[in-house]
Amino acid sequence: MKKNLVLVLAGIIIVAVLSFACDNRKVIELTAADIGSGGGGPAPVNTAINTPTVTPTTEAAGFDVVGIFDDMEDNDNENNWGGFWYTYDDYAASTPPGSSYVVPWTDGQWERNGMAAEPFFMTAVTDRPGSSYAARMTGVVTTDFTYGFVGMGCSFLDPKAPVDVWTGVTGVRFWTKGDYNGYRMKIMSSSPLFLDGEGDNHFGYAFIAPPDWTQLTIPYSNFTQEPYWGTVVTDKEAALKMGTDIQFQTVGQPHASIELWVDHIEFY
Repeated sequence: MKKNLVLVLAGIIIVAVLSFACDNRKVIELTAADIGSGGGGPAPVNTAINTPTVTPTTEAAGFDVVGIFDDMEDNDNENNWGGFWYTYDDYAASTPPGSSYVVPWTDGQWERNGMAAEPFFMTAVTDRPGSSYAARMTGVVTTDFTYGFVGMGCSFLDPKAPVDVWTGVTGVRFWTKGDYNGYRMKIMSSSPLFLDGEGDNHFGYAFIAPPDWTQLTIPYSNFTQEPYWGTVVTDKEAALKMGTDIQFQTVGQPHASIELWVDHIEFY
């Protein structure tokens, strides 16, 4: 599919130029009562309600966002839309810095160890029929930053640009397993409604990572913001019409160890 995207994008560019010249497993359907909205976010920052009138200037993706975002079977760090996987931590979240630790390493962790950054890597799957690779993170969450966290995510496009993942989409579905700790899946947005940008309180859903592979189906109707911090955004549609990344982040702290696997992500 990734190779087809290249051909599609090339075709779009050619048309534009010519126009210018001429003119074990389980399936769980989640409801709001199943898991709750989660918690454990960063310290309260801004609780003002921000409701300016915004006309989303979303990126035309050039492909149907409904379908497989990444099934990881090509064993690389690029998704089917052209964006890339990464990890992040709380190092820059406070002064002195946070000390939570995640594997695969963040670019910052590579730099702090005096080495050139290496890309996110997929991990071999041996216990889910039909799957050979999945995204996996392990690590430690500390409280040197009071609201310590680590996470992994994937940008929708490269270079990063907004994609309308609301129109014609019902929600997000993925397979997961882990350590029975809490995690939160969220859609990052470049909407100006979020006054603190990427560090703000973006829409998502908290879940418990089950010990066995389980498919979670999460409708947008169950996406919420976390309570008590960040910009209160009342227009979920505007936010998701300018999505930039999908992320999976720890909830709560400290954690002596964390482990989360994610596979076969799709928008449905």
